Amino acid sequence: MVAEYCSLSPQYLCSLFEKETGSTIVEFLNSQRVAQACVLLSCSEMQGVDISNYLGFGSQSYFIQVFKKQTGCTPHQYRRKNFRKHWTSKPQ
Repeated sequence: MVAEYCSLSPQYLCSLFEKETGSTIVEFLNSQRVAQACVLLSCSEMQGVDISNYLGFGSQSYFIQVFKKQTGCTPHQYRRKNFRKHWTSKPQ
């Protein structure tokens, strides 16, 4: 859709994108989705499967694979370490 919008072939758009950013479009999109997943895992009670679906991953297993590759831990491990870590326990 992006290539069509820019009146470029998909292959040429991918080539330009990688040349300019140093990463493929898929790598870039996955990094953005993992960053959003980190926020959701830290601040919400959404289940991993719901986060995976919400962020458009094809399956929960692919989400876990991409997440672990980028963060070094599974979404479950990330949540255990970071869930509401920066929230205070007393209302202000």
